[in-house]
Amino acid sequence: ANTAIDTLPPLARQVLRHAAVLGQSFEEKLLADVLEDEQLDLDDAVRRDLSDYLVGAGDGRMHFRHALLREAAYESLPYKRRRELHSLAARAIERRAAAGPENPADALSLHFSRAQLWDETWRYARLAGEHAKEMFAPGEVTVHLERAIEAARYVSGLSAAEVAVLWSDLGD
Repeated sequence: ANTAIDTLPPLARQVLRHAAVLGQSFEEKLLADVLEDEQLDLDDAVRRDLSDYLVGAGDGRMHFRHALLREAAYESLPYKRRRELHSLAARAIERRAAAGPENPADALSLHFSRAQLWDETWRYARLAGEHAKEMFAPGEVTVHLERAIEAARYVSGLSAAEVAVLWSDLGD
């Protein structure tokens, strides 16, 4: 899969790697926002170049044709670049959430964690954990509580009691 990706034109390869940071399936508008932050564009030529890799779902979403392609594109990014792109994705999601009723705490928890932006991870992982608890999704609750506990190691000013509440919730 890496060999095929390496044969893409440079701009298409760059766009594909940006898309890989967003996950197996994502909103096309989110990709456009992240690309715009880097002065890149998903124009018709790039779409044609990526037609073997990315598929439009017809509902404003795109997905990778194969999980292996997404993984290869993601793994080809240096760690520092991954963190930067996760940060861009998180900031784009935050901007979009400010304008709408959606609850993107779970996506923000993931992207801020991967960007190693711990204050934001702490905030959104706890919100996402609460949301998952309301939705009776114990697996998701666990993921977000563990993420918040990890972030707590790097956030200054937290009391032991604040972190203990998360450990207690995780135990429950």
